[in-house]
Amino acid sequence: MAVELTRVVSGPTAADLEVDGLPGALPTRIEAVRRDVLVVGTPVRRHEYLALEPGRQVVLAVPRRSTRYLCRTRVVGTEWSGGAPMTLLRRPADEDWVAPRRDVRVPVAISDGQFWWEDETGKFGPLLVGSLIDLSVGGFLAMTRTGLPLGTRLLARFTMSRPAGHLMADAVVLSNYARVSETGVRTHRSHCQFVDLPRRDRDRLLRFVFPRERELRQRGVF
Repeated sequence: MAVELTRVVSGPTAADLEVDGLPGALPTRIEAVRRDVLVVGTPVRRHEYLALEPGRQVVLAVPRRSTRYLCRTRVVGTEWSGGAPMTLLRRPADEDWVAPRRDVRVPVAISDGQFWWEDETGKFGPLLVGSLIDLSVGGFLAMTRTGLPLGTRLLARFTMSRPAGHLMADAVVLSNYARVSETGVRTHRSHCQFVDLPRRDRDRLLRFVFPRERELRQRGVF
């Protein structure tokens, strides 16, 4: 959902900056909003200001109450204020800001899904292979030859992409139904919700899902 910039930034605002090629999010603050740029404090990494050259792609995240707004932008320059470097970012348009929702699932084609469900003894097994056909920070839709037991806790493992790597997470099966293709092939679809997902893994999912969600919104799919 696109939002107006004034809903995200009003005066000096705490923020996080994710820089392409660097792991994790770096704390910063939006100090000023100008016509074409955002002025943010240059993040500190290993006790030194991080050198961000013009053109570097970044994701800016701003928490507001219960919502975390994000946008992808780029570095356009540096200036100094009170002896400290300020990073200048291209000012995003209103439609560039997105508030990802847990229920927004984007279509994917992940073919190496592995699922183990928990039995009455608390052990996981046997292995069932399948694929993921949609994904969000809240859950996924799995496609398998046999159904995943409804209400069962799962251990799921799949590769998001080569750069993003694989994810292994607990989930619970919310629904399960069968489908038969035009060629007579029977498969099962299982809606699954992540359970107790660590923040680090949730942030990884967000970085994977967010660009795809933005692309689909720009194309008018959502």
